[in-house]
Amino acid sequence: MILLNLLPSEKRREVNLQHSNRLVLSIALISMSALLASLMLIGVRTLVAMRISAVISGPSNAEQAEVTPRVEEVNRMVAAVEEIQSRSFFPSGPLAALSRLTAQKVVIDKIGFEVSSGRINISGAAESREALISFRDALEASPEFSFVQVPAESLVRQAQLSFTLTAEVDVPTLGP
Repeated sequence: MILLNLLPSEKRREVNLQHSNRLVLSIALISMSALLASLMLIGVRTLVAMRISAVISGPSNAEQAEVTPRVEEVNRMVAAVEEIQSRSFFPSGPLAALSRLTAQKVVIDKIGFEVSSGRINISGAAESREALISFRDALEASPEFSFVQVPAESLVRQAQLSFTLTAEVDVPTLGP
């Protein structure tokens, strides 16, 4: 397969910068989502703890009748949030590691993630074979990735390589 890059180098740099910006924005959004879910769970747990301590301290029957439905409602919310979290996986760790490990001579165009298999597919371009090999070695050395594979056809050319590589990440066992 022959790939021609008809973009001028200045436009190519602009496109590469846009790709990098999108990757950073995606990582930030995913991290913020995980942080928001964690903060919400902490807030709900704190509220439940406060309500439980009020109940333990011996409220009057009228107070207890008023508090009990609220505690039950909060417990239902906590259970719902915990169930959602048990069925969710936020790949912010692998994406942050990928961003950190990507060298200037490697541009990532596409990331595909299969949660069921824990497989991540990365497509992009490298300035040289050495840059691609260094990127692969950095991924292999990272604790977030294992079984990093670069097909031999991605290493045929000496310069301006298009590549697709596959790696595996550890996905926690998700609930039902």
